[in-house]
Amino acid sequence: MKFLTASGEKDLLRRLRADDENAFAEIYNQYWDKLFFVAAHKLKDLAEVEEVVQDIFPEFGKRRNEIQITSCLSTYLAVCAKYKVINALAKRNHRFRYRQHLTKHSTLADHSTENFLRFEELKHQLSKETARFSKE
Repeated sequence: MKFLTASGEKDLLRRLRADDENAFAEIYNQYWDKLFFVAAHKLKDLAEVEEVVQDIFPEFGKRRNEIQITSCLSTYLAVCAKYKVINALAKRNHRFRYRQHLTKHSTLADHSTENFLRFEELKHQLSKETARFSKE
């Protein structure tokens, strides 16, 4: 795969802003695997990495006319990936802390069957005692 020059990137961005769908496809094909590698290095969960990288491109395409790229496109996309990774790690940490909290502060064991059986036994004993009491 060839690398784009600065002028090639500028031309690609100009075409993208002019709604050239081929330009978006070229950007996607040129940078997807590079962004995947960058994200995979930090996240190590390939499904999560794929989701992070896939989220970058629709947002980039949607904001194509507002984005001001002062350096190069590859740097801009790498920074996008970096922030997506940071957000993914924050979500992962939040889920981990939530699970720890649940484990520490709740009894997740399901005692419904045991409670049902005790209730049925209690009902049966109550019926027996009521029947015995009414015979007297």
